[in-house]
Amino acid sequence: MSKKATTPTTKFPIIDIKNEDHSGTTTKMTRSHWLKCCTIRFRKKILAQEQSFSPDFCVADLKAPLSVNGFPCKPEAKVTSDDFFFDGLSKEGNTTNIFGWSVTAANVLAFPGLNSLGISMNRVDFAPGGLNPPHSHPRATETGVVIEGKLLVGFVTTSNVFHSKVLTVGQMFVVPRGLVHFQLNVGEGKALLFTAFNSHLPGSAVVPTTLFASRPSIPDDVLTKAFQVGNDVIDNIKSKFSS
Repeated sequence: MSKKATTPTTKFPIIDIKNEDHSGTTTKMTRSHWLKCCTIRFRKKILAQEQSFSPDFCVADLKAPLSVNGFPCKPEAKVTSDDFFFDGLSKEGNTTNIFGWSVTAANVLAFPGLNSLGISMNRVDFAPGGLNPPHSHPRATETGVVIEGKLLVGFVTTSNVFHSKVLTVGQMFVVPRGLVHFQLNVGEGKALLFTAFNSHLPGSAVVPTTLFASRPSIPDDVLTKAFQVGNDVIDNIKSKFSS
């Protein structure tokens, strides 16, 4: 009668590991546990070394293609002081448009020194009655402070709850990432707002232009059903964004 073949089992010897608290005691540990411990410590050491060799900055090479994490770094020899300074927010924007509003963006595309730092700003100018139309920032949370005038600031949550407040000079707001929001000038004169984002390129999807001025156009059948109106209403709205 033949004997059944048995699968050999590997037994890890028990080894003594001295505690790092210098207490003089030892801990029983199998070789497999010991190897795992060594691997974790090695990874931590490598990570610490990588962090210690991180560059101070990564000024954007705007001539290179944009990737998920931003632009590649400009060679340090080509970096100048101008890469770290930007005066665009000091200039009033042109508000002669259908919304009576203007935004000046200080993101990585205009300010290469912001690349990979996770921060950017906007200057938003409002004519009397001007509106920063409903929009969202897909890659960033927004905070802002009123510099001049009086603004109604509002946003809508994913639960369809509307939050709003009228803000005056020095008062702030925050809009969580991706939520649709707006600012409306409800004062008697001009208004000025500075906003900041936790992304070097927050992006912006402006609701009216996204829906009614996309290229190619969203089919009228989609828009008439979504808004429960006729083609004449949709065509009329589209005509206002045709220029």
